Amino acid sequence: MARPSKLTSITAATAATLAKLGFTDEKLAAALGVSRSTISEWKRADPDFSATLKAAKSQADAKVIESLYCRAIGFTAIDGTYHPPHPTAIIFYLKNRMPGEWRDITRSEISGVDGAPIATAAPMVQLSENQENALALVIQDARDRVKLQSPPHL
Repeated sequence: MARPSKLTSITAATAATLAKLGFTDEKLAAALGVSRSTISEWKRADPDFSATLKAAKSQADAKVIESLYCRAIGFTAIDGTYHPPHPTAIIFYLKNRMPGEWRDITRSEISGVDGAPIATAAPMVQLSENQENALALVIQDARDRVKLQSPPHL
């Protein structure tokens, strides 16, 4: 007989509360004393549990998005202090919302003197007479082998 599931209404409520606080499935599993695969199994087996977790995580994401937006445009805190727009938040926001206009582009170009193309040439190797003779023998041997393997012309 299978072991009873640890997923109870209290466990589900605890998981939802933790998800609202930004817990990932890995952290939820650790907090609930189960494995990550158990969380996945619960979500597969119980659509209500899955939907509740998804909604709770969306709430956590929305809070972060709102915080980022406030940091990007500046805000006045509850105590009345003004926090001006933060450059890093602005950059992050723009890069993610408008990547076509704000992505980092790195271009590298290498050119020769005064922007001219770089001249390339195969290096010339000076062979000794013995090396030239040995190379000629290798080339001739290769030609002879090709002739032997070629099919007759019809």
